[in-house]
Amino acid sequence: MRFISGVIPRKPSMEKQHQKDLLSDNWHTRKMAEIKDKCNDALYFIWNDAYEAAVSAKSIGNFEAEGRYMDERYYAGMEIRRRLDAVK
Repeated sequence: MRFISGVIPRKPSMEKQHQKDLLSDNWHTRKMAEIKDKCNDALYFIWNDAYEAAVSAKSIGNFEAEGRYMDERYYAGMEIRRRLDAVK
């Protein structure tokens, strides 16, 4: 393994685990759990920001990232809806 000045190399096993996490359903489960802990202001921010990020990702042709951002927006919207329905 070669060292580049100022760069700390990642272990190959860490890289594989990172890729596995990104591609597995665990990302969705973790994201939904994280969203439930957010305050209302944060949920609205995530909802808007994820849409803008998805549009940007689509414009550069990164369709996987676009899908992830739209999923994140959807999860934030689901939590907002759940909270609004609980108030009624």
